[in-house]
Amino acid sequence: IYKSLLRAIKNAQNYLYISTPYFVPSIRIFRALNKAARRGVDVRLLLPEKSDVYVADIAAGSYFALALRAGIKIYLYNPKIILHSKTAVCDNNWGSVGSANLDNLSMLLNHEGNVISRNPEFIKELKSQFLIDLKNSKSLTRAEWKKRSILRKVLEFITWPLHQVL
Repeated sequence: IYKSLLRAIKNAQNYLYISTPYFVPSIRIFRALNKAARRGVDVRLLLPEKSDVYVADIAAGSYFALALRAGIKIYLYNPKIILHSKTAVCDNNWGSVGSANLDNLSMLLNHEGNVISRNPEFIKELKSQFLIDLKNSKSLTRAEWKKRSILRKVLEFITWPLHQVL
């Protein structure tokens, strides 16, 4: 799952849409996402505004400033609806759905299962559902993110040593 996702990110030319309840990616995945956005790929992340794991939310937020600066678009899903989808779709030619979150535990340690396909109908359905889910979310801007509290910024900083086990 990890290698296939990393390859898709590196090969993306037009768009890459990812939804995940937990966003604590490896440094390699995060760098690849940033590079994709900087080379003009439309990189969109659909993440929960609040998940069921507070420390994971704080850790995810520790990536937001860097991601937004690189041009990654972050959408926060309505907190009244639980975001549990774990999907990725790239350039109408690669798609994935399954149990793997975009975090180190799922990608490197847990026994997860994803369906990865190049089937056009499968990819069309994943992309369509992603775009529908965006309607229940709000776009996060750099200006909004800069306004978060100093306590939140400190907590985000403190999570960095824990990223490998989150």
